[in-house]
Amino acid sequence: MDKNVIIELEKYIFEHKTKPIIASHMMADIIGVIIGVKPATISSFNNEEFTDVNPDELIELLDQVGLRILFFKQIHVDRGEITYIEDIYISRDTKTAFRLHQAFEKLHSSMDDMGQILDQKLWEESSREIGHLLGYPETAVEYYIVEQDVDNEERQQLMKRYQFYVHSPKNHEQEYQIYDQKIYQALRDYAPKTAEILINNRNAKMI
Repeated sequence: MDKNVIIELEKYIFEHKTKPIIASHMMADIIGVIIGVKPATISSFNNEEFTDVNPDELIELLDQVGLRILFFKQIHVDRGEITYIEDIYISRDTKTAFRLHQAFEKLHSSMDDMGQILDQKLWEESSREIGHLLGYPETAVEYYIVEQDVDNEERQQLMKRYQFYVHSPKNHEQEYQIYDQKIYQALRDYAPKTAEILINNRNAKMI
């Protein structure tokens, strides 16, 4: 990887995301795809952020690190207020990026606007496909599908310890080694600003 190109990409993302912690997670996800931990990833820009984004410039930056990007606008409803969000799907090839988009479309069709599951089988099927395309360890994906109690104390403690996805209680250390650890190391090597923010955020959550 060309560190100078990575730094330019990191700079671009931080300039176009309003919150540094969100920019850091976006950069971490992209690094995960670059190093092969993640087949694909999804991020987004809100309508205000996207007005300042030059899609061609972002396409070019990602192309320099061997990645492809797809753009899909969606309508987001929150407390009766409608906003537009530009979802971006990133992978090493457009076919995989589009597969992730299709999986999210299936997930959305399995729920109502409040997130209530209407079709359990479709929800599980799409959630499993999304988890695998995002590179999450299989044990974590299956735990996420089975344990849907977001207030579960054990789950909450693991969420404080880790910050990329929901880890499983029995396998969280192994999951960390095959996913999180590799991304953290790549961030330290190529995107130190992102690494510092995420590591400080993780430490703060564990206090």
